[in-house]
Amino acid sequence: MTGQLGAEINLLDRQIYTDGSYLDRFRWLRDNDPVSWHEHPNGRGFWNIVRYDDVSFAARSPEIFSSETGGVLLVGHDEGGWEGLPDPRGKQLIMMDPPRHAKYRKVLSTEFTPRAVSKMEAALRARATRLVDAAIGREQCDFLEDIATEVPLSVIADMMGVPASDRSQLITWVLGIMASEPAAMESFLEYAESLARERMSVPGQDLVSQLVRAEVGGTGLSLEEVKLFLFLLTGAATEAPRSAISLGMATLLEHPASWAALQRDRTLLPRAVDEILRWTTPTMMFRRTATHNIELSGQLIAKGDKVVIWFASANRDERVFLRPDEFDISRHPNRHLTFGIGPHHCLGAGLARLELTTVLDALLDKVDRIELTEPVVTWVNEVFVRSVVSMPVIIRPRDQ
Repeated sequence: MTGQLGAEINLLDRQIYTDGSYLDRFRWLRDNDPVSWHEHPNGRGFWNIVRYDDVSFAARSPEIFSSETGGVLLVGHDEGGWEGLPDPRGKQLIMMDPPRHAKYRKVLSTEFTPRAVSKMEAALRARATRLVDAAIGREQCDFLEDIATEVPLSVIADMMGVPASDRSQLITWVLGIMASEPAAMESFLEYAESLARERMSVPGQDLVSQLVRAEVGGTGLSLEEVKLFLFLLTGAATEAPRSAISLGMATLLEHPASWAALQRDRTLLPRAVDEILRWTTPTMMFRRTATHNIELSGQLIAKGDKVVIWFASANRDERVFLRPDEFDISRHPNRHLTFGIGPHHCLGAGLARLELTTVLDALLDKVDRIELTEPVVTWVNEVFVRSVVSMPVIIRPRDQ
């Protein structure tokens, strides 16, 4: 393991995700060392899987690459990570393997079908329009906070039946969770428990009510399972979309010709949304654990080894995408892996795509141009979600 060609490449260096140099490192690994060993200072070392076909194979093969055995976090509960918090392995959808995973996925799958998502479209468009109108009325706004965060957070809060009085606190907790702050995680789990107990007494039509009355194999979900389900839903439904919206807008600002093309021809928007998702890849990777010895791209991965599948690299693989480092809003086909592939394909992919679409649509309706007043700074948190720190802008309206 120590003799791997890619041993000198440090993918744990957060700076490379801020300055963009991680793309050069992935390119080198794809070409020279597609399954490479990486040491970890605070846990066991791991294998990097960086080519599109290998990433797809691993994501589609839960019987070989388990999400449950060691979890999906780089340093998980099996290594003493996240001390003091509930162990989600086997209790949280993202950390379950088939057949258990499929049974639990069905609990809320009907809420995220294309038909269910389409019913949210009118309200979502109205909300996006209100937020854009309010932003235009200010001398300056933070695009991340005032639009990119507000849209997905308000949607999941509505779906969960979170009272309006609690939503500002919910934002604080979510941001803390994304920064891996134990206090924020503990506070959110306490709040989730209070919501669950309240719905047990007075059920409604929201997601929390559905979870507390759901059954899997004739048995209801435990309170801990409900809390962890809500933890996952709130984090996943907020962080990845807010990152895609903010990083997507930043990308369009870097490519003004693409923004102008969308202003001229709105039919380009669906392909532009997929290109933004490919280009930004907010959820950069997930961890798996090998359940069998397996050879992949010439390397022997042993049973029990930690494996990291890099969607951020797969989405730039020259073997699949023509000119992958070119931002092309007319790209077709665009088989990006931003939402994953296989049994763990993101349950809320359709909703996230609609949120990004409606925000861009509202901006294109109302806005001539957006001007950054400070450079956009990105960061990567403990679970390797790439996001924006802040995005102060001036929004110039279209001539009325």
